[in-house]
Amino acid sequence: MANTVSVASSGSTQDRPRACNSLITTVARPYGAASDGEGRSIALDALNQAIKELNGRSPLWSFLRTTQSITLVDGTATYTLNSNFNKESKAVLIDTDTNEFGPLLYYDWEAFQSFARKQHRTGRPEIYTFKSAFADEAVEFYPVPDAGAATDFTVDLTYYKRLGACADNATQIAAPAETEPWLVTRAQAIMAQIKDPTRFVPFQADASRLWKALVAYDTRHHDDSSDRFRLRGTHGPTGALLIPVGDGWIVV
Repeated sequence: MANTVSVASSGSTQDRPRACNSLITTVARPYGAASDGEGRSIALDALNQAIKELNGRSPLWSFLRTTQSITLVDGTATYTLNSNFNKESKAVLIDTDTNEFGPLLYYDWEAFQSFARKQHRTGRPEIYTFKSAFADEAVEFYPVPDAGAATDFTVDLTYYKRLGACADNATQIAAPAETEPWLVTRAQAIMAQIKDPTRFVPFQADASRLWKALVAYDTRHHDDSSDRFRLRGTHGPTGALLIPVGDGWIVV
């Protein structure tokens, strides 16, 4: 059975790529620019472009999967996401004994709004949504947590994080060491477009080969059957439309 590599959002006992300044030296060396300020700047830009591609080309890397624990507050529906949030996976209610009580259902923003406008409930959250995880940096729950929910539950939001950019210093990229060969070779190919276009094809060929090796190394979490993908439209969590009547509601 393949192993899953998990890297914590802060700190890790797993091997990581070398420090960013060492990677920059390696990227710049084929162009004789390892000790040149302008050359190192180009190499840094190329390395950061490779990091962006790693974030974007396949956002479901298992080694980027992590969890944010959200403390519910009475009367508060919206909560701030971690700054490294990239793509959601699932949300689960956790009870006071730290056991999983049950999953929350995901609605896209339009369906969530259509549903929430028809309902006026507080209590234990059952569904969640993101208006725009990038622009708003927030997750929203419904029903709006009440005092009982805030006392009895937290929410574990599992998501795929975004790797941060490098600087020319001794910091490390928060990813497994196995990502280093592709990051360096891809950055060298990007740098070739500026410093020496004749080198682009061989470096890019190596980068393509290493990309396949990296994909083979990674163990994906298949979310196809998770509650993240169970879109319920404007219906309630049990598949019934709830219409408010007085202080309660009827099921349609």
